[in-house]
Amino acid sequence: MNADLEHLIVLQAQDLELRRLRAELADAPLRVAAAQTARAKAEVALAEANKSLTKEETLRRLQELDVKDRHGKISRLRKQMESATSAAQIAALEHEIAFSEQTISKLEDEELASMERTEQYEIARDTATSTLETTTSALAAERSRAADISTHHTAAVASIEAERAATRALIDESRLSVYDLLLGNATAREVILPTDVPKLSLIPGTRNMIGANLELVSVERRESRLREALEPVRTEYPFILLDCPPALDLLTLNSLVAADTLLVPMQAEYFALEGISELMATLDSVAASFNPGLSLEGVLLTMFDDRTNLSQQVRDNLVGFFNERIFKTTIPRNIRLAEAPSHGKPVALYDPRSRGAEAYRALALELLERNGMKPARKPGPAPTFPVLESMGESKGIWPFKSKK
Repeated sequence: MNADLEHLIVLQAQDLELRRLRAELADAPLRVAAAQTARAKAEVALAEANKSLTKEETLRRLQELDVKDRHGKISRLRKQMESATSAAQIAALEHEIAFSEQTISKLEDEELASMERTEQYEIARDTATSTLETTTSALAAERSRAADISTHHTAAVASIEAERAATRALIDESRLSVYDLLLGNATAREVILPTDVPKLSLIPGTRNMIGANLELVSVERRESRLREALEPVRTEYPFILLDCPPALDLLTLNSLVAADTLLVPMQAEYFALEGISELMATLDSVAASFNPGLSLEGVLLTMFDDRTNLSQQVRDNLVGFFNERIFKTTIPRNIRLAEAPSHGKPVALYDPRSRGAEAYRALALELLERNGMKPARKPGPAPTFPVLESMGESKGIWPFKSKK
């Protein structure tokens, strides 16, 4: 078989495998979300069972005290009967004793019924506990599966790129990057590269960024290196976007110190809500210590699926917390967004008519509008992805300043 034909067959097979992995990768968050929802339901069921058990236990204790008081009252009444002289007094005391005995009988019946309910609640608690353990294991399995799929997807992309490297020029790994900018080995103008998108320039990153955290530890003013490096070119660009890693290290700290505002992308998932307070505390700390002018540009909902109750609940919680700081635009789940990076293109060039590209275009327009700017050309038709309704007035959340 011809070598070129063999090479083409290998590439086609790898492309098919990559598409399969991408489909699984896109579906993985939905499976994780479903497992999270099942676990949350099990937690609610367990909490309700424990609450019912506590209620029944309290009721039974009150009944036991009441029965004890009734027995004590009967003893006192019988002693009074021994000293009673008239038939009327004896009849009245006998009536009270009979009433107390009837009450005790009712309380004992209620106690038996309470014990039966307690047994049912204990069964419900045991079932909920078992379900919680099962759903917790299922959630861990789905997360592990999603991580494995992501790893295999990365490996597949790397494999395909390695095959295609034989038919194209090698990428120059020695080019200047933000790593050189942070360490002072190059200026911003030396590092900036042009792109295929008009008026869009790029400062690339490299694998050397892994070691930048360690090398910056002993550098003076290490938290301000990026801000000082970008200062000469800040006025040349209306927007400079700093893409941060998902960790609070020296690279992220440099970005927060260099930034004027912070745009927070957040997945519409339950665990994203748990990090809100930590995020606000981090921003308060950075603003107080290093960058007093830092403010919150907004929170952007990503991987949003308005068909699921989970996404809608997360959205409602975020809207209630951030109010107008939530972007009205949401970024939907879209396979084109996952495919574009593997082709080395932004989604606006890879598939400009996809829902993902439309969403990011609408986000850009909303960002311009928030900053009192107008687009260079007339915007296109209304988007077909979910858009949040009006947020109402601000609640004065972090950082307690309004943008003019």
